[in-house]
Amino acid sequence: DSGEFRLAQMCGLHIVVHADELEDLINYYQDRGHFEELINLLEAALGLERAHMGMFTELAILYSKYKPQRMREHLELFWSRVNIPKVLRAAEQAHLWAELVFLFDKYEEYDNAVLA
Repeated sequence: DSGEFRLAQMCGLHIVVHADELEDLINYYQDRGHFEELINLLEAALGLERAHMGMFTELAILYSKYKPQRMREHLELFWSRVNIPKVLRAAEQAHLWAELVFLFDKYEEYDNAVLA
């Protein structure tokens, strides 16, 4: 709460690897408007040995909301590590049509890709 994000990131890296703690951590940062710091934390955590699908998925969702220009690169690198249905919903809500088509293609829903 005191704005010491460097220390918070060091601590957060130990928390985000626990899937059951991830949602609470994300809500904590979002409720306080610290979107950039949350994105930085998750980006730093992707290289950890214990990185899990939830981290890749939540980062894709955050990109769709706050940094849509970075979502495509993230999906191209990590599409196999995200929860595609969850990210599809986020891309649709953000009107990211190219990303939506990309995900439908990877999910082998070609009819929906054409309709998007």
